[in-house]
Amino acid sequence: MTSENKTKVVSKKNKVKALTYARSLLVEGRKSTICGALKTVRREEPQLAEAVWYLHAYINEALSGCTFLHGWQRNVGIAPGYVHTEKGRKDRIAWVDWMIQCYKDDA
Repeated sequence: MTSENKTKVVSKKNKVKALTYARSLLVEGRKSTICGALKTVRREEPQLAEAVWYLHAYINEALSGCTFLHGWQRNVGIAPGYVHTEKGRKDRIAWVDWMIQCYKDDA
């Protein structure tokens, strides 16, 4: 991500759209990770690309250097829900739901 993209204002509406689409991919089992789902969103809905780049940057920063949510969970002492477990799927969906709600509340 370039510094230009970091400073660009991305609409909350597009962040919510991108997250909602990504959530549906997780729920349907078409994708197993949030970032994988967001990559599909970027490919299938190019008008949401800036929102997806923003969300990727946010997620990477939030995970504090971990590649996956379960790695971050383990590092902070939460029993992780690994990628291919039902708990892991529920944890990722819950995080997406939380992000959607945060962007809706800020609107």
